[in-house]
Amino acid sequence: MATAAVVGCLMLLAGMNFMFLSLFGQFVVRTSRRSSAEAEHGVVRIHRGGSKALGPCERGVQLSEGQVSNVSMVKPWEREALSHCPLCGGVDAVPVVDRRVRGVPLRFVKSTGCGLVYQNPRLTLGAAREYFNSTTFFRDGEDNEGGLESLLGYPDYGVSELGVRRTAAYRLRRISAFVPPPARLLEIGSATGVFLDEARLAGYEVRGLDLSAPFAERAGSVYGLEVDVASVEDFPLPERAYDVICCWGGIPCWHDFVKGLANVGRSLKSGGVFVMTHSNIESLLARVLGSRYFEFNPGVFTVFSVSTMSRALDMTGFDSIVVETDRQFASVGWILTYLRSTFLLRAVRALGIEKAVVPVVALTSVFRVCRNRSHD
Repeated sequence: MATAAVVGCLMLLAGMNFMFLSLFGQFVVRTSRRSSAEAEHGVVRIHRGGSKALGPCERGVQLSEGQVSNVSMVKPWEREALSHCPLCGGVDAVPVVDRRVRGVPLRFVKSTGCGLVYQNPRLTLGAAREYFNSTTFFRDGEDNEGGLESLLGYPDYGVSELGVRRTAAYRLRRISAFVPPPARLLEIGSATGVFLDEARLAGYEVRGLDLSAPFAERAGSVYGLEVDVASVEDFPLPERAYDVICCWGGIPCWHDFVKGLANVGRSLKSGGVFVMTHSNIESLLARVLGSRYFEFNPGVFTVFSVSTMSRALDMTGFDSIVVETDRQFASVGWILTYLRSTFLLRAVRALGIEKAVVPVVALTSVFRVCRNRSHD
C-alpha cells in the first residue's frame, strides 16, 4: 500500500507538470568507434580511436574521475557586472532572483525595456570556462547542505542524459523533414556526443563544438567524434559550411548570445536550418517554481522567454519557421531533480525506478526551427 501511494503521488506530480506522449519508437544503439587527439591554435580538436561496444539502449553517461577536473577553480566565482541589457541595451532592470547558494551570490534581473532576464553580475568568461570543466558543473551532488535547493550544477550529469538518445532520434526525424541526410550537421554544446552519434547513424556528416574539454574527451573516446573545444562566440566557424546547426538548450550559457547567433548564421548554407531549444521563463511551470526554477544557476547567463528569444533571433537575421513546446524523453530521476522534489526523488530511488525513461512534453522548453533570411 505504501509503495502504491508513493507511485500515485509521483504520477500525480508528473501529470500536473508534463503530458505523456505515446508516439515515440524504441531505438537500439549500434556502434563501434575509432579515435585520436590533437590541439592547435588554442582550440582542442578531439577525435579518438578504439572501439567500445555499448549495451542495448544507451543508459546514460558516466564520466570517470579522469575525465572530470577535480581541481578547484583557479579564480572561483570571479564575476563581472553588466552595464546594460545584452538584448535591448537598456540600463534599467528589476531584481528577479537575489540570493546566495552555498555562499555563492546568484542574482538575476529583468530588463524593463525588453523583458529579458539575465544574470548580473555573472561569471567572467574565464571563470565560466573553469566552471564548465569542473566537478561542480558535472556532478555537484544533492548531498550538500540544502540538498537539491543548493545545487550549483548538475547533481549527476549522467542521470540527465538517460533519455538523450531517444530524444535525439525524435528530433532527427523532425530535422530530416527540412534537411534530409546526407548533409553536414554541427551541434553546438555537443556534450558527451550522444546526439551526434545518433545523427551519424541517421546518415549525417557530423561535428561538435563544446566549451567543456571533459565532454569532448568523452565524445571522442566513446564515439570517435570530432569535437572542437571552444566558445561559439570566438570559434572561427567556416562560412556557409553546414546544412544543419543544432543547439539543445545551450544558448542561455553563451556569454555573448548575439555574437554567437551571428556566428551561427554565417556558417549556415543557403537553405540550411538552425534547430534549437530554449527555456521559457514565462511558462506556467517556471512561474510556479519561481526562484527554484532550474535555470537560475551560475552557468546560465540569460533566461529567455518566447518573445525575447524571437527578438534575439530577429536582430541576428533569423526567421523562426517552427515554434512549439518541446518534446523529449527524460528519466524519472531527472524530472524530479528539475522540479527540486527531494522527497519524491528519494522515494523513486527506493522503488528502483529513478532511471526509468518516459516521454514528456517539456512545458518550460521551446523547440524552434529557424532559417537565416540573408541566405534566402
